[in-house]
Amino acid sequence: MDAEQQTLLRQAMQLYGNESNKWVRIADDSIFNFQNFTPRQLSREWRRLGNIGDEEHQAIEEELAFQRAQEII
Repeated sequence: MDAEQQTLLRQAMQLYGNESNKWVRIADDSIFNFQNFTPRQLSREWRRLGNIGDEEHQAIEEELAFQRAQEII
């Protein structure tokens, strides 16, 4: 999934994120053009994007903690 598709997936989740059948709705919605993806693939990609965000956040937190430790020393 390229960056444009990731952006579209985020937009689709804003629209359908609270629905129980959101992955089917997103896959079928022609506005987002995800007809080549299965609901399962979209779900996996969404989890992957979330994990990337968590990893980036963790790396930033670790860097800040390291900087604070260096200031103390």
